[in-house]
Amino acid sequence: MNGVGRQSVNYKAVYKQETLSVAMVIFLYDLAENLFQELQEHFQALTATLNLRMEEMGNRIEDLQKNVNDLMVQAGIENSIKEQMLKT
Repeated sequence: MNGVGRQSVNYKAVYKQETLSVAMVIFLYDLAENLFQELQEHFQALTATLNLRMEEMGNRIEDLQKNVNDLMVQAGIENSIKEQMLKT
């Protein structure tokens, strides 16, 4: 040999370490995938709730507009407001 020492390699230890590393990667991947799935489910539930609330608010606004229009007709001021809007 030309002065370079030969290093002994414990292949069983290397294989065991690589096996543990692969197992850890698989575990972390599964954990991340499960977390993503849970987040997606929560986001979908939140979106559905928000859509429902927005629809309810839209209905309430429409009811409020109708009530205001009815009150304006009863007070006899609807025509004067429409006339003012047409003049501007």
